[in-house]
Amino acid sequence: MKIVEGKPEYKVTISNACDCAQTRVRVRCFGLSSVEPVDPSAIRPVDGENCVVRNGGPIDKWSHVTFKYAWTTPQDFRLVSSSVEC
Repeated sequence: MKIVEGKPEYKVTISNACDCAQTRVRVRCFGLSSVEPVDPSAIRPVDGENCVVRNGGPIDKWSHVTFKYAWTTPQDFRLVSSSVEC
């Protein structure tokens, strides 16, 4: 495990296991705390609780979005909402 400024680095993969693309994907992130920069094209906060994935763009069927962050404890990026695009 990589350590960044004394914090463990976590790798997160958000997957789409559906037969249709998902757009406007939002996950619970509580501000996305990290001591290292997080790729804003993969995920970025939209308010104090939620983040948008891929700027709301599509996550194609059977594909994924991956990013890294470093913080004291791991977060559980639970799905809040998405739109199906078939």
